[in-house]
Amino acid sequence: MIRALRPVVSCLLPLLVLVPASSASGSVRSAVAAIKVNRKVGPPTSSTLVQGRGFGPTETVDIDFDRSPLATATTDPSGAFQARIQIPASSLPGRHQVQATGESSGLTAQAPFIVNTDWATFHFGPARTGFNPYENVLNPSNVSGLHPVWRFAAFESGSASPAVSGGVVYLNAYNLYALDAATGAERWSVDVGAQTLSSPAVADGVVYVGVGSEVWALDASTGALLWSFYAGGAVDASPAVGNGVVYVPSLFDGHLWALDALTGEVRWDLYTGTYERTVPAVAGGVVYWGSATGTFYALDAATGTTLWSTPIYIAGLVGPAVVDGVVYVGGADGTVHALDAATGLQLWSYDTGAIDIGSSPAVANGVVYVAPGTGTMTSLVALDAATRNLLWSSEVLGNRFRCSPVVANGVVYLAAPNKPLVALDASSGATLWVYPHGGIAEYNSAAVANGTLYMATSHGPNSVYAFRL
Repeated sequence: MIRALRPVVSCLLPLLVLVPASSASGSVRSAVAAIKVNRKVGPPTSSTLVQGRGFGPTETVDIDFDRSPLATATTDPSGAFQARIQIPASSLPGRHQVQATGESSGLTAQAPFIVNTDWATFHFGPARTGFNPYENVLNPSNVSGLHPVWRFAAFESGSASPAVSGGVVYLNAYNLYALDAATGAERWSVDVGAQTLSSPAVADGVVYVGVGSEVWALDASTGALLWSFYAGGAVDASPAVGNGVVYVPSLFDGHLWALDALTGEVRWDLYTGTYERTVPAVAGGVVYWGSATGTFYALDAATGTTLWSTPIYIAGLVGPAVVDGVVYVGGADGTVHALDAATGLQLWSYDTGAIDIGSSPAVANGVVYVAPGTGTMTSLVALDAATRNLLWSSEVLGNRFRCSPVVANGVVYLAAPNKPLVALDASSGATLWVYPHGGIAEYNSAAVANGTLYMATSHGPNSVYAFRL
């Protein structure tokens, strides 16, 4: 009896498989849900659009980030949805997972998101704030545990500061190097042929840097030269890149150039007729730049038209910081100025007591951090950004500064020529960490990205260091 039934069951099995996949009308609906994120890489607090399909019709979909609830959305009759999410501020650098789950259907789908806290140009970004607002690994409670995890011996360290973007450290030191940010292994290098002081700037997959009397644009992945522009004189400053334009001065012929970021063609230029090397800043469609003529300019970023100017002289490979409608700049007379970004009117000034200021200010959380130059033993002053009141000062490194402070997650990082690299509490100025490497070149500045401190030095010799916990 049992043997007689076996062929009957075997014949029915294919029918049982086919029936659930078809509807009465003969249409077939896929049971495979899928999502994609519009922006796949970004810092904490950035936003991205999540788009999904293949879920149940008109159902609620729960969106999680690393299994933590983040948002909900409702699908349309076809089972599709879209929702904008914000990456949690606590998300650490690395690979994360966005997951969508239908509450009624139980269908689920995942997509990856890479969190980074990159430092893509001198003093963090085109506004030159010197502040990484996304860093969430290093902080005042653990920075004392920093130690070197790799060192790369470059041909020459020079005065160029490192840039960090997309898991790569870019350093201009006779050769332009691209180093693996995790290991320090060389990915590619390009012989630039001469010593150059220009710190690289990375934007949209392109590295922009001054090389001798030229501006170069190179593919960030391969180092292939995309275009070059002859600037007429040495290009020492770090280019500022914004809205598809590269802004950079040239030393001997006295120009501030605005170049098309894709082609290198001249959009406009400002001719001053003197030696120009200070670093421009770009914010809100305006270029802020201090000329060696002793005039500080605000220029329309699209046309080069002068919006306002004021007499402030800046010296060296430094520039202003632009934050919340205010321009902060250190003058060659030792005075820090706060200017209204829209009008140029001086909001306040502070005399540091130094003969000069040869560093760029860093601005973070309502505080301006300035390293005075010669003539004072003060290493760093912290000023209230609104009132100019002195909050604290430090003498940990003594005087003669040509290296700009940087700030990340409550910590100020500072170095000086032939002095240690130090980390200070941003609130109090207390010394949190000291690394006695020595050999910092003038105008060099650190980069803090993805839980790592990067600094180019002449110790080792001629090296770039990476420090981690």
